[in-house]
Amino acid sequence: RNTPSVIRSEVGSGARTHPRRREVISPVSPVRFWAPGPHYYGWRVSYLPPHYRTLRYLGVDYFFWDNVFYRYYLGSYIVCRPPVGFILDIALADAAFTAVTVAHYTETLESRTIAEALGLTLSYAHADEQYYYDDGVFYIVNASGQYEVIIPPAGAIVDSLPDDYDVITYRGAEYYQVDDTIYGVVEMDGEYYFEVLGQKYDDSLL
Repeated sequence: RNTPSVIRSEVGSGARTHPRRREVISPVSPVRFWAPGPHYYGWRVSYLPPHYRTLRYLGVDYFFWDNVFYRYYLGSYIVCRPPVGFILDIALADAAFTAVTVAHYTETLESRTIAEALGLTLSYAHADEQYYYDDGVFYIVNASGQYEVIIPPAGAIVDSLPDDYDVITYRGAEYYQVDDTIYGVVEMDGEYYFEVLGQKYDDSLL
């Protein structure tokens, strides 16, 4: 997992630093990659460590080892976020996730209008559900009392994005993409935050 970088203070100032491009890890020294320590999303190797497990979610194969997920893409294994529906093997008291504020779309007509214009798919939040966030991944506590990965709900407000976000432009405005999720910038009480607008599953508009 990656440690998020807070870029809230840079938004709108013209001084935002775009995400750094990560070099491909050399396959001749793979121990650097799966040794203990950060495993940045987007990093890749040519082959996996021994004893990995293959997990299939929604028709997609994920490769799992030492709490790190990989997906195969164009000849490499890329570190990725856990898939939707994955249950974390972690005690509730041990998780350092951030509780998420949700601006429901009945209250934020502008955000809903932007999402519709972008052709995004929306996963709506439930008013009586508590959501949690860490490094581009959203969770709920399910009926069994475990953290479960969910699709980022429209209207969720966070104060940071992971380092692997992409900047995209549509009709002169900038938005931010983390995996399939698109974020816009909102101002609240003089501070800038990132709001989930929805999910982009194709390249028809952006």
